[in-house]
Amino acid sequence: MRKKAKEIKQSPLRSPEEFRDLADYVYFLRKLRHLSMRDVEEEAKKLYKKGVIKKEGLISYAYISNIESRRVSRPSPVILGTLALIYNVDHEIIFEKAGYLDSKRPKIEEDVAFTLMLKEVPKMTDDEKQSLLDYIDFVKSRRKKYEKGPKKG
Repeated sequence: MRKKAKEIKQSPLRSPEEFRDLADYVYFLRKLRHLSMRDVEEEAKKLYKKGVIKKEGLISYAYISNIESRRVSRPSPVILGTLALIYNVDHEIIFEKAGYLDSKRPKIEEDVAFTLMLKEVPKMTDDEKQSLLDYIDFVKSRRKKYEKGPKKG
């Protein structure tokens, strides 16, 4: 465990993608915030007393240990929400690390939006369709131009 603590001191700014799973990520966040497992448990109790989280969001130091040691790989979303609040990170990141969200979701949403846009094509006039095709050709030609690299000189 000491080796991980040294890594944290050397590089406190790390992207969530650098961690292989939830266990590594929450361990890093806890150490980065200089919290013990008992500290996290106490922070959760404080949030509960303030009414920020519900009773289901309370987390024990033993459960934190189970998450960090990979005995629990997918804690409930409520527990993850508590950890996100305590560690002051975006809920979506910690949910993604636990496997609840798909990192490819934005790409899928873009594809759906594009498909819906294409459904409007039959309602277009012939001139509008031709304008759209011309624009697509223009965009493709610009892409090919920049893939070759900028002109020198």
